[in-house]
Amino acid sequence: MNIKDDDIYGLIAKSFSDELTEEESVNLNNWKLADKLNLLEYNDLKKIWKHSNRLAMPSQIDLSKSLGITRKKAGIDRKRFEWFNVFVQIVAVLMPAVFLSTLYNQNN
Repeated sequence: MNIKDDDIYGLIAKSFSDELTEEESVNLNNWKLADKLNLLEYNDLKKIWKHSNRLAMPSQIDLSKSLGITRKKAGIDRKRFEWFNVFVQIVAVLMPAVFLSTLYNQNN
């Protein structure tokens, strides 16, 4: 039986969780024996699968909290709006205009 690439990865995943039927197990073994590269790929995927079980993942991730922490670390926290910075920017724009206006009116 010729197995498509998409199908083989499904069989490999099922084999890691011991959910293969007898026929699927035979097909997977035939695929592994058909080419040395197939066996190497299977063994690489198996190593990745075993190492991934060592990762400590929380049962549930609080997305809003994670987003808040990320935004704060990136300096784009929307909750903090510093009025002093806005005031400084307004003054920086208006002062030259007021100064030039005063200077112009004194010369006329």
